[in-house]
Amino acid sequence: MYPISPLQMVEHVRNHPKFINSRRIQRRKQKEMEAEKLKKEL
Repeated sequence: MYPISPLQMVEHVRNHPKFINSRRIQRRKQKEMEAEKLKKEL
């Protein structure tokens, strides 16, 4: 894709506030999804 090493990509993404924010939101959504699954199983 890009002539950039994966490590450089990771560093760039980590330093980008928008990506950091979306990461947190994704994690929160994942937790909510897991909670919903647990509720359904009960």
